[in-house]
Amino acid sequence: IRIRRSLKHADSENFVRQLQKITSGRAFKNTVGADPGRDFAFELSIASRFLLAGHPVESGSLADVVAVVGRHKIYVECKRIQSPGKFIRRIGDAAKQANLRLASSPSSLSRSLVAVRVTEVLNPEARHAVLPTAEQFKVTSNTALQAFITAHEDQLKEKIQKKQLGIFLENSLHGVVYDTKKQDDV
Repeated sequence: IRIRRSLKHADSENFVRQLQKITSGRAFKNTVGADPGRDFAFELSIASRFLLAGHPVESGSLADVVAVVGRHKIYVECKRIQSPGKFIRRIGDAAKQANLRLASSPSSLSRSLVAVRVTEVLNPEARHAVLPTAEQFKVTSNTALQAFITAHEDQLKEKIQKKQLGIFLENSLHGVVYDTKKQDDV
């Protein structure tokens, strides 16, 4: 929904190509390990966050996402991590990639950001939550992510490099919210 909302008026061949890659991916994430379509969807989701916040995003760049925030270019390297054992190593890889992008930037104002989707690590069986309210749904997702961050806090801090804004972690819980007041109507 975020991608559609932010890109519905975009007139960019690169975004169209990325959307085509997304639609070539598998329909259900638990039926596949690596899926380039899902990788591109995560990149567009991150780009959409910048666009919806009012910051332009450059397409056709070396980095996964390049956002312009004021006078700063933000080079974002996006990773979907599926294995808990590879979590820290993959963040280090992304930070190194981001440093290469920064080194090629002519501006001293450029910065980097590592964006990591940890949904598959936090929920490897792709279980769906069934909760009575949207607030409980949000709390469940946020609690799992916060516990994960707390457990890895020191390792994460070690991976943040010079001119890197930080590490953005995303957890997308999937599920159903039902209204207990309307249960009798079913």
